[in-house]
Amino acid sequence: MANEMNLEREIATLERALRDARKQTDTVEAALDDLEGHRNELAGRLASARQAADDYAARLEQRRQDLALALEAEAQAKLLEAVDARDDAADRAAEAIAQLLVAVEGLEAARAATAERVAETASYRGRQPTIDPEPENFAHEWTRLVDFIRERAQLALDDELVEAAASSPLGFEIDKLPEHLQVIARQRFREKSRTARGGEA
Repeated sequence: MANEMNLEREIATLERALRDARKQTDTVEAALDDLEGHRNELAGRLASARQAADDYAARLEQRRQDLALALEAEAQAKLLEAVDARDDAADRAAEAIAQLLVAVEGLEAARAATAERVAETASYRGRQPTIDPEPENFAHEWTRLVDFIRERAQLALDDELVEAAASSPLGFEIDKLPEHLQVIARQRFREKSRTARGGEA
């Protein structure tokens, strides 16, 4: 009899435990269903966010390319303007040089004619006539022009010397240059060496 009562109590306990376990199972399953639904919602939102990010990245890259093209077009336009301005300046300089040569030739002819008139007048008067000297502004500007041309010619010559020394085998000719040109030649030699190494790579 006692054994039966123990069994009944144990059965009742097991039944309660089973009910509790089933309730807990139902609760966990419901929570799991909610979690799965939430996961699916988050997965959808993640996919949308990734798609939006990809779209923004593509648009950003396109805008960056558009900006690069716009900057390149602007730089090209400015370059063309600079080239046009340079060509106009070169044309004006060429015209001015041509006019200068004509003017200097005219001055030399006028000097020769003046010398003839001086000699002719001296032959009639028996002595050298006194005439006013040439305007000083020509001599001043002529000196400026000569100095300008000499400086430009020296710069061109220096550049040729630097280029030749920097292009010599291992730069051996650099030490033969004046000190102020050696610095420039060594820098150019290094640049040529880096360029050559880059070309071989």
